[in-house]
Amino acid sequence: MKIGIIQGRLSEPKEGFQECPVDWARELDLLETHGLSHVEWIITDKRFWSNPIFGSLDTYISPSKVSSLCADFLVSPLFEDKMKMREYLDVTCIAASMRGINKVTIPLMEYSSVEDAEVRSGVIDLVLPCSKRYPGITFSFETELGSKELLEIVSLSERFTVTYDTGNMTSYGSDH
Repeated sequence: MKIGIIQGRLSEPKEGFQECPVDWARELDLLETHGLSHVEWIITDKRFWSNPIFGSLDTYISPSKVSSLCADFLVSPLFEDKMKMREYLDVTCIAASMRGINKVTIPLMEYSSVEDAEVRSGVIDLVLPCSKRYPGITFSFETELGSKELLEIVSLSERFTVTYDTGNMTSYGSDH
């Protein structure tokens, strides 16, 4: 069984709770020590362009240690800027493709909630064409939606899946 963790949870949150730590390599080194196989690499809007995932193609950041790139920049005011969202999502998918990472997590909660059908349609209009531009990538949606609304999204592509975060779902009052 492979068990992973979201990036930043093995470091003191000096850069913020949900941020790529400056000492990201240390976290990759600690995986095995903690019985973990991989991290979900976090990409936020605050430090988007300085995120190491977009740096040199150092083999240290590899699909064997990084299972997914989390487009956490969506959970921010950036969510309102469709042009910038598309640009950031494309850059993220290019980085994933270049590194052999075949999954991008799409968090749709809090600021980027898609409970409203019109907002949900706008996100589908963004991600569906992106999935066609990057056929080697699976897009995994992490939301607080009910099953009917979530099925509306994931049924659109065989490469659309679900990330079920028990912590987030518990905070939303779900009965697992």
